[in-house]
Amino acid sequence: MNKTHLFHILLLLTLIAPYDTQAQHLRRRTRLPDNLKEVSGITRLPNGDLWMLNDGGNAPQLFRFDPEQGSIAETLTLPAPNRDWEDLQF
Repeated sequence: MNKTHLFHILLLLTLIAPYDTQAQHLRRRTRLPDNLKEVSGITRLPNGDLWMLNDGGNAPQLFRFDPEQGSIAETLTLPAPNRDWEDLQF
């Protein structure tokens, strides 16, 4: 094996390593409650809170979801119609 091959192998391992470590943290799955079956937007705040909203045709509400409990921790009703909301951003 020459130095060029060794360099390419080390470069490849360096690029793959962060993704493998990150993937290990994404293995958790949880079921959403029935009133979160049409989620079209989700954001995670710096404190770790997960906020979600449902697609159009649903009530104009934001939901703070607790993945540890698998339940809604808080619901905020907004004074605006839900006309096909598609995204949520912090």
